[in-house]
Amino acid sequence: MTHNQDNSSSGTTHATGDLHDAWHRFPGRAWPGEAEAADLALLGWIGPLAVSAQEELHRRLGEARPGAHLLDRSPAFLALPSARFLAMVKPVLVEELRAAREAREAEGPDGIDGPEAGVLGFERFTASLRDPETAVALLRKYPALTRELAAECDRWTAFRLEFVTRLVDDLPLLREELSVRAASAADVEAVDFGAGDAHNGGRAVAVVSFRGGLKVVYKPRSLACDAAFAGFVDWLGDQGLTHRLRPTRVLDRGTHGWSAHYAPAPCPDQDALRRFYWRQGAFLAVFHLLRGYDMHFQNQVAAGEDPVYFDLEALFHAESSDPGWLDDAEDVVARRVRESVLAVGLLPHRLVRTDEHGVRATEMSGLAGGAAPGEFWAHPRTEYRDPGTDRMTPVPAFRPVGEYGNRPTVVGRRHHAEDMADDLVSGFTHCYRLLLAQRPALSRPDGPLARFSGVPVRAVLRDTFQYRAVLTESWNPALLTDPDARHTHLRSLARHDAGHAVEDSEWQQLASGDIPSFQTTPDSTAIADHHGILERDFFTRTGMDGVRDRLASFSEEDLLEQIWFVETSFATRQEGGHLCPPAPSAPGSEAAALDPDLALSAALAIGDRICDSVIRGDEGLVEWPSLCMAADRYWLLESSGMGLYRGVSGIALFLAELGRATGTDRYRVLAQDVLAALLDPDDMPEPDELAGLGIGAYDELGGVLYLLTRAGELWDAPELLRSAHRLVPAFTAAFDAPQPLDVMTGVAGAALALVALQRTDPGTQALDAVRAAGAGLADMTESGVPGFAHGLSGRAHALTAVASLTGDRALLDRAAEAREHVVGMRLTADSWCRGNAGLVMAEASSRRLVDGTDRQRPHGLDLVVAATMRGVHDESLCHGTFGLVEALLTTAEHTGDEELSRIARAAAAGVARRVLADRVVTGVPRATWTPGLLDGAAGIGYGLLRTVAPHRVPNVLLMSTP
Repeated sequence: MTHNQDNSSSGTTHATGDLHDAWHRFPGRAWPGEAEAADLALLGWIGPLAVSAQEELHRRLGEARPGAHLLDRSPAFLALPSARFLAMVKPVLVEELRAAREAREAEGPDGIDGPEAGVLGFERFTASLRDPETAVALLRKYPALTRELAAECDRWTAFRLEFVTRLVDDLPLLREELSVRAASAADVEAVDFGAGDAHNGGRAVAVVSFRGGLKVVYKPRSLACDAAFAGFVDWLGDQGLTHRLRPTRVLDRGTHGWSAHYAPAPCPDQDALRRFYWRQGAFLAVFHLLRGYDMHFQNQVAAGEDPVYFDLEALFHAESSDPGWLDDAEDVVARRVRESVLAVGLLPHRLVRTDEHGVRATEMSGLAGGAAPGEFWAHPRTEYRDPGTDRMTPVPAFRPVGEYGNRPTVVGRRHHAEDMADDLVSGFTHCYRLLLAQRPALSRPDGPLARFSGVPVRAVLRDTFQYRAVLTESWNPALLTDPDARHTHLRSLARHDAGHAVEDSEWQQLASGDIPSFQTTPDSTAIADHHGILERDFFTRTGMDGVRDRLASFSEEDLLEQIWFVETSFATRQEGGHLCPPAPSAPGSEAAALDPDLALSAALAIGDRICDSVIRGDEGLVEWPSLCMAADRYWLLESSGMGLYRGVSGIALFLAELGRATGTDRYRVLAQDVLAALLDPDDMPEPDELAGLGIGAYDELGGVLYLLTRAGELWDAPELLRSAHRLVPAFTAAFDAPQPLDVMTGVAGAALALVALQRTDPGTQALDAVRAAGAGLADMTESGVPGFAHGLSGRAHALTAVASLTGDRALLDRAAEAREHVVGMRLTADSWCRGNAGLVMAEASSRRLVDGTDRQRPHGLDLVVAATMRGVHDESLCHGTFGLVEALLTTAEHTGDEELSRIARAAAAGVARRVLADRVVTGVPRATWTPGLLDGAAGIGYGLLRTVAPHRVPNVLLMSTP
């Protein structure tokens, strides 16, 4: 059988003839492989073709190397890949099965009802497939499928023959290099061809088991890079690495190679476990230098105290010079992440997808991926409902992620990578500094990096999932009646016109049933497939250039940044919100009063780090990497976004206040840069262009409005206030559509931002918008959770603020009724967002707005005082120390109680001392540094400024004005 790449009917005729011949020589032969019973019945359609392919292999083995025929006795060696062929034929057969059922039902009842009818229909259908004429007629109906089935058998035969020839030829070297004790192929007990994707004509990885239990792994590609890497880590060990790294033993044969097989093994004790993670940190530093990626959980194994990597072709990553291969949506933070240690793929990083099937998270990393409870593969595969009946129906199904042996165990107990973060950071730091110390040797043209010159490395252009999805869909029956239709579909990923060498190769590989694979070398800008070079200047620079640039960038400052990326990755392992580390030291009843210089020094330390970590993009873009939450459950490292909560608006607000407090231009200028990037006063967006942005106080629109208002007042900048007023129509338009009602994301928050603008710079349009917000809240004040950020307390306060501004008595009455619903409530949380601090702050502020002479202490104040004295789990505004401090300061302003101010200032003093000791306890997992306002460092700095000068720095938790 010969595979014909031509789309003409001659190729199809030849393929159909092959099957017809096979049916007459092997009539009714079943599929020679393993599968579920229903699938075996369907595969019976092409059973004769499979048996014919096996006979062809048997014949050609006899003509190959002496001894090659000895593998002919291995069932695993002779088994065709059932899953691969089933993926090709099952969609067609299920469609034909449906048509047969509908035809049967159209003929009327046949006396058989219920489930038995479906089973009988399936049995009749699969029995008909064993008839040669019926089988061949069905193949003629789907010529594209027919051709590919014949070609797939050709590829299978060629690959098996190539494998056994190489095995026989390489046995002497395998005995010498990998300790194989085999006299001939007769000593092979089993061959497993099921590992990994197929590339280059159906070639795939195989695990060979010999008598005595030893295994080796066959790879149908060069292992020169793996061998060079082994030499590199051996050299590194000789330079003083505390714990040597264990490279994979390989035998490179140029066109292919063999490696030792490593099985998962437990660590004998806790010390060994610590060494395991130390080595992972050292490997991380090496992979980072060598621009490695794809070190996910399927590419390593925990072999005792040694992590062992067995797929090292993805080193020396280079960037394409063709913008068509770049992600247009990638932002400046994503680009920074791509140049960090996170790009290696070893550190925790969840892929979170939200679609019509719901929200799913998949942890793909080498450290944390594999068999995590509740985690599923991000992309569905097709399964079938009612198998074994004529009502089989394809449905998308998400598989749980299996166990891959990448995570270590001690005495049968699996450990979480995040619990061993300190050991990993220690190994990373040690190895990073060792590489830095060896920079002169590494920089020499003939230095340790030279061993990688000319070795093939993989060039990954697209996610493998994309290729699999396109390939799977290509077996849709609608695409198989016309070969041209299938080929058109296989080009659907193309971004260029036909004739583009790389994309032409891509679809040709897909047409052969392969996952496309491309190669380059570290010292070349060319890209190649298995036929040869496709484009000589595909990459902007060589991978080796990139490695040398990275080596040149190594420094103590860069080390600190990379360690932050490491720590942030471990923070993403936590699910859910406010779970925090042990509480900081409580201030105590005799705590020292806050020294303004101490508070200012701490705020400056935070401000400097924020300024130092800014990322600037094209056209003045200003961003910071931040820990953000997806689907209210999963933490991700992303761009901070626009909003006030953790976005650039909130960060800029702190910088603006810090600049005013210190008179330092650095902070004010960066805050101005943020505003310039957010809005152009001469080209303000129309309301419909802003539709979809969140209107809440801490969302995009509400946050930007508040920032413009405060900055305009702070800097005496009327142009900023004009810009703020030009945003007002977007709020008015939003109120016409259903919106959340809460402070954080909805109408109540919008109302507070609009009230702040109207109090600062009155305008008719803003006042109308305030009234519209009040009208939206007036009838929605009696139900919901009691908290401030998301609940009734916040809505009641917003309505009070609106009524106080407008003088609307009806709204004042509604606000009073709303406040009555929450007065006296006691919550289990202490925080501003969902707890007692928010209730106390709202009650104190509302009383002051309604009656400036009312000095009554808010309900629940004792709980807030106790929590402040006791200490809480973080220092943030949202759910930490400064949320409590703000409640005390607000109440002190209302009641004149100096003791509350003293307690608040004592708590702030403790925070300031911790900040200056380089312990910024944010409100995100593991108290990781993150720059945002409400749960990050900017909010801690803001709280320090406000505690020192509460009459000059407004309470951002109430969206106040001074």
